[in-house]
Amino acid sequence: MNLMRKKREESGLTLEQVSDDLKVPTDIISEWEQGMLSPELSYAEKLSALYGCTVDQLAGLTNDTAPQRPFKKAV
Repeated sequence: MNLMRKKREESGLTLEQVSDDLKVPTDIISEWEQGMLSPELSYAEKLSALYGCTVDQLAGLTNDTAPQRPFKKAV
């Protein structure tokens, strides 16, 4: 199962609910979950907020479940 779908299901959300929240058709979200398309960064950020994870976790780049520290701006 695709990680994006797993995160959605763990969050207790349906495709329709995510579609309504993001104003994106369900078939597009389904294609994201199947790996046929990748969401733009703005949508990946919204998905991670809905699913309670980081964008890196959503993309499968890390398994780290610790809260992320905000980046500090370089001086």
